[in-house]
Amino acid sequence: MTSATLTGQCGSLSLGDNTASNEISPAPAGSDEHSDLLVRPLPLHHERVPFAVAWTPKAGCTSLVKWFLFQSGDLEKALQYDKWIHRYRVKVFQRRDGYKTELLELVANRRKPVLKLVRNPYDRAVSSFLHVLDAMAEYRLKRGRRLPLVAAAMFNDAEFGTAISFRRFLETLKSVDLRHNGINPHINPQYRRGEESILARIIKLESFAAEIRSLESEFALAPAPVELITHSAHHRRKQDGQCMNLADKVFEPGTISHDETPAYSAFYDEATRGLVGDLYRDDFANYGYPP
Repeated sequence: MTSATLTGQCGSLSLGDNTASNEISPAPAGSDEHSDLLVRPLPLHHERVPFAVAWTPKAGCTSLVKWFLFQSGDLEKALQYDKWIHRYRVKVFQRRDGYKTELLELVANRRKPVLKLVRNPYDRAVSSFLHVLDAMAEYRLKRGRRLPLVAAAMFNDAEFGTAISFRRFLETLKSVDLRHNGINPHINPQYRRGEESILARIIKLESFAAEIRSLESEFALAPAPVELITHSAHHRRKQDGQCMNLADKVFEPGTISHDETPAYSAFYDEATRGLVGDLYRDDFANYGYPP
């Protein structure tokens, strides 16, 4: 499998204590502001919101975008534009003139704090795997968007045939050195080179509701309707408890229902935990999740 052909744009599992401090020491003036954090997907910012927020796909981004647009006053018109909130984000919100220039300026001059939403890498790795299966199903339906094309390349180059197990998925990511050769934002590590020089605070998806309530209180923002912003048709309903180990179960694309997704813990044994720990070691090290 050759990474050069795969470049793209674009119930939580508790496996340890996630109570590490979310505060990051401010970087000194003159630090490298042009971190990888300032490339796609771009952080969210708006003149009516007193901070910017960085994010990564498969880490609560849909709920985050809805919450941010609620605070900017754009959520109602965004949902009228399209129920899929990211379409408004891409086509309207982040396409406005000067969006990236303003972002660079607020970061360079430290006009606003920059926060980042992150997710437990163990949960996110399974979510990414399931997303690739969905993407491959879309590819077979002749929907040639970026991630489906990436999924097709993964299946073809790694000779998966028509199906893949979670273990084989992780082994393939390791074989292309995912940490240094990005494939797609839905799969790549959350950590971006140099982001520690920019970020003021980490927000953890595992405590999202409490985190946004804290921010609303701290910055005197209106309380958002949590049920509305956290509901999305693409979110998976995970089964309770752990069934048989699924690390080596081979799944056909599109066969895992969003309403009957196995508990994420079922995909893990010692070896798959080790693979995720290695692939996403920068996420573990920088966001306070124990590997």
